[in-house]
Amino acid sequence: MAAPQDDPKKTVSVTYTLFLIGLAVQAAMIAGVLVAHGKKSEIDDPALAGHLKHLILTFWIAAPVLAVAAYLVFEMNIQGAAWAGVIWIWVIWRVVRGAIRFWK
Repeated sequence: MAAPQDDPKKTVSVTYTLFLIGLAVQAAMIAGVLVAHGKKSEIDDPALAGHLKHLILTFWIAAPVLAVAAYLVFEMNIQGAAWAGVIWIWVIWRVVRGAIRFWK
């Protein structure tokens, strides 16, 4: 039986699963981005590699914006919650849309 890391489709599937779990438990999303970064060079299929690139980009855009929003809310008492809400909606949209297209 082949290990999941040997099958590019399973790698992308596991990464999407981690990102979807990461919508509730952020540690899973961090694990997903680590898997995506670690495996992106091993995937030859441009469509599958595009999914990993999509997930990596989503994470690296969302992480700093959420960090700034958290700073604004907790340290400066500014309404950064709106920023956090907007970026979470965007992350949910990108991850769910990509997962649907992948599993379709």
